[in-house]
Amino acid sequence: MALVGLMMGSVLGFFGAAAGWMIWDLSALTALAFYLFTSLAMGLAMVLFGAIRREDESADAAAVKAV
Repeated sequence: MALVGLMMGSVLGFFGAAAGWMIWDLSALTALAFYLFTSLAMGLAMVLFGAIRREDESADAAAVKAV
């Protein structure tokens, strides 16, 4: 899941950085920072969402066992 998030973030970050650099006149360093932040933040978000989902599934399994 995290790899999918990194790839999605990488693609979104690339297009966002390219648009910012070409259209909104961001510096190359700022565009690179935007690209890296977007990629890593999307990967981290996917890891967190996966962890939350796993906790919900284990709680559901424990409730079923108790019954």
